[in-house]
Amino acid sequence: MILSERSALSVNAMFKSEMKPAKLFALCLVLFCCTRLLAGDLKVKQLVTTTYKTSESKRTAQQEQTIYVQGTRQRLDYRVPDTPDARQPHTAEILDCQKLSGYRVDLRGRKYAEVRLRGFPTEKQVLALARRQESWAKNRYAARTVESAERKMFFGMAAHHIITTIYGLTPNERSEATIDGWYVSLPEAGCSPAYMRQGPAIERRVPFLSPGAGKTVYTGFVPPGLAVQETVTTISRFEQNGFNNEVVTVVESKVIELSEELLDGALFNVPEGFEKVDRLPVDLNVPRAALRTR
Repeated sequence: MILSERSALSVNAMFKSEMKPAKLFALCLVLFCCTRLLAGDLKVKQLVTTTYKTSESKRTAQQEQTIYVQGTRQRLDYRVPDTPDARQPHTAEILDCQKLSGYRVDLRGRKYAEVRLRGFPTEKQVLALARRQESWAKNRYAARTVESAERKMFFGMAAHHIITTIYGLTPNERSEATIDGWYVSLPEAGCSPAYMRQGPAIERRVPFLSPGAGKTVYTGFVPPGLAVQETVTTISRFEQNGFNNEVVTVVESKVIELSEELLDGALFNVPEGFEKVDRLPVDLNVPRAALRTR
């Protein structure tokens, strides 16, 4: 069965009311979901559009990401719509979470490179890291999360509407962000351990731009599950060369297909005839043609 946005519209129901403080979502809420999506094969296709805006320019980049999951294996395809060969995926990452190995594949160049995973952190380590990150941010940034009483149907499932605002607390931390999303009670798709795809491991974080390296703020919220539609807006404010700068970044993501149909096992193998190389470019998944100026 393939569920699409079009098929969900006929049962779409929305209820509006005053925004209220969000309740803490217990882990059991994440685990309580349609069991039909936790077993068997899974395909999730997502469209991601990123916009960068300064006082002088506005640029956009769009990418389609499709993840396929079959048992302990997953494949992530990247496709950039604004390219001449956009009908097929451009690159793929194939992983076996049990064997801790996989491949990066250049589908246009017909090349691939082997990759090795270091292994996954334990659930205890994930929680400890989340606490350290939160401790770093709490004296610099604050966050406020509210949940609307609205419910919207996506792929036959009711989604929660949650909005989080993040803002600086000191004169040196003047950036702010808004995370506006719809979430269904499903773990994120993938072959990694379940605790890596739900709970604190998927806490929403925002990267603020700065004169040096980007700064990621870990004060946010833990969503109740898979984001089926989400817009993250960050306003980065900083001083550079005596001038005040402001950069607005908007990342819009939306799941456009969710399928439980049986997958072809060949998806998780490198196609025949591809050349093996030692490594592929780090930025292979972001072709230059993906970025355009308006």
